[in-house]
Amino acid sequence: MLAHLADVSIRSLLLALIAGIVVWTLRAKRTAALQHAVWTVVVCGMLALFAFGQALPRLPLRVLDRPAAAPLQSPPPPRYVPLVVESVELPAPIPLTRPRSIDWSSVAVYAYAAIAFGFLARFLTGTYLVSRLLAKSVAVGDFRESGLVAVPLTLGWVRPQILLPLEWREWDRDKLDTVLAHEGSHVRRRDGLVAALAGINRCIFWFHPLAWLLEKRLGLLAELACDEACIASLGDRDRYARLLLDMAGVVDGAHGRLQRHALTMAASSHIRQRIDSILKDGRKPSRGLTWTGWAAIALCGIPVVLGAGTLELAAPLPPLPLPGWKFTALAPPPPRLLAQARSTSPSPSPTSRVKFEVASIRPAAPARAIPGRGGEAPAAPPPGGPACAPVARTTMDAGRIDFVCVSLKQFLLEAFAIPSGLLLAPDWTETDAFDISAKLPNGATHEQLPKMFQSLLEDRFGLTFHRGAKEGTVNALVVAKGGLKVKPAAPDSAQPAWVSEAAAAKAPYGYGRGARQISPGVFQSSSMGFVRRSDTGGPGGIIHYEAPSISSEGLAALARFAGIGMDPAVGIVDMTGLNGRYQVNLDVSMTEVVAAIMSAPRNDPGFMHGVWLNMVQDGLKKLGLQLEPRKAPVETIVVDRLEKTPTGN
Repeated sequence: MLAHLADVSIRSLLLALIAGIVVWTLRAKRTAALQHAVWTVVVCGMLALFAFGQALPRLPLRVLDRPAAAPLQSPPPPRYVPLVVESVELPAPIPLTRPRSIDWSSVAVYAYAAIAFGFLARFLTGTYLVSRLLAKSVAVGDFRESGLVAVPLTLGWVRPQILLPLEWREWDRDKLDTVLAHEGSHVRRRDGLVAALAGINRCIFWFHPLAWLLEKRLGLLAELACDEACIASLGDRDRYARLLLDMAGVVDGAHGRLQRHALTMAASSHIRQRIDSILKDGRKPSRGLTWTGWAAIALCGIPVVLGAGTLELAAPLPPLPLPGWKFTALAPPPPRLLAQARSTSPSPSPTSRVKFEVASIRPAAPARAIPGRGGEAPAAPPPGGPACAPVARTTMDAGRIDFVCVSLKQFLLEAFAIPSGLLLAPDWTETDAFDISAKLPNGATHEQLPKMFQSLLEDRFGLTFHRGAKEGTVNALVVAKGGLKVKPAAPDSAQPAWVSEAAAAKAPYGYGRGARQISPGVFQSSSMGFVRRSDTGGPGGIIHYEAPSISSEGLAALARFAGIGMDPAVGIVDMTGLNGRYQVNLDVSMTEVVAAIMSAPRNDPGFMHGVWLNMVQDGLKKLGLQLEPRKAPVETIVVDRLEKTPTGN
């Protein structure tokens, strides 16, 4: 197997060399479509040699043959010394245990197969996601539309189809015609099929640089060929170039895991080369190859592939014996007994989980009476909540965390850091409450708290769970039409003074999903950085969030943080496609919220969710951002087993 792969790898270099010579020879008349066709032949040749190379006959080609020489006089026959063996009685053989050697060739085969299988699994996963995406789209004339994509795509390699985002309805006619012309060129040329062949070739020859270069080169040439076809059809180079630049910022990173299975119009990885090619003077755009041209290239390529697969360099002739040579036989070395030492190094221990040093779990005490004006009135717990709810609290310092009257469901939510709507647990977890005290290990961080909570639940309550997924509605954080209106984050040396003070403060770990509290009004997380909260006070005031260095993922987290009254089951997901960190000042007005609280009917969480959503939307608009409801797969946590009574302390 490995020998065959090595043989095909070397022969494919010959194919690439011949293709490079052909492209260089036709440099005066070559087009992107012609180059794409030539390199497609190389990819198909590599796959053909891998599949059928061993069945092809071999034609020896001697390139280092010896010239004819004068006959040489044969040397005299060697003189042999007779060997006399005396008959002796040998002792009985001692059975020896030969050490077991490692078959490195088998190890190499298994390693290659494992890596190739990983690449193929990823390729097939992408193909499956494409089929799911197309199945959920809606046909509109000659193309399909979907709310799950943000950019125009051409998907599928057997039956390619054009997929447009819902925003296509807001495009002008010229932009829509240009996009359809470009993506339609991909469909006519079957660029998706060629890209799939190049991807399969890369999965098989993952160790060969040529396979990676071919896939990248074919992707660029396919876009250049479609650009030439569009310009030849539409005629306006400058307008086409401006459209590419406008779309490049939206396209970059917008299709994530489908980037090797989707063809898009303005991938930023190729945009510079494509703009240079479009605006190059004195070059007449080509409409592409006809079927006659493809047939001619295929007919010329088949003999080249067969030649690369059948020609074989003949082994050089053995050296002729010269007069005066003497042949001596080497005595075999005496046998040696090799002792294989037993390894005394201990076997690696399994990776230990992050756990509390010690923890105490006891049933929560029932609700106590609270003082009132007319004496003492019993505290009424909320419907469906724990009986000790009025005294529930959480405290934490640098070495200890205490929960008083925490329900198991709330503890599960903190352990997995998910909204309540995504946790599937027994109903009794909402009413059974406990007092939990735990000592934190030295060097523990805020990010390790969920894992420590999970370990505690597994050890003391026998928790077992699995992760699932369901189709749900999410609020997608996207860039608004007017563009982003925030500045890049300043260097660390130029950060506000309060950031340095918060970074140097020895604050407790804090508590809460997503961020920890450093001091009153100051929070911190890896995605948000440091965030300072302040408000003008009074009903209907303005709440101000200042984040000097926040990522796009942190922007989604900050929106969730600000919209505390939103339905937790409808999460906020970052779909901006932004990279880097930014300076953000988010202002949200409580006027509408206060008015809704005074007038809204009770037990109507849907109404209040809309009020909080509008409040957050108004603040995000000033930053050039907005929230859009979209359907997306949402991860869930399903509790399989959970004991009602914890094990002993």
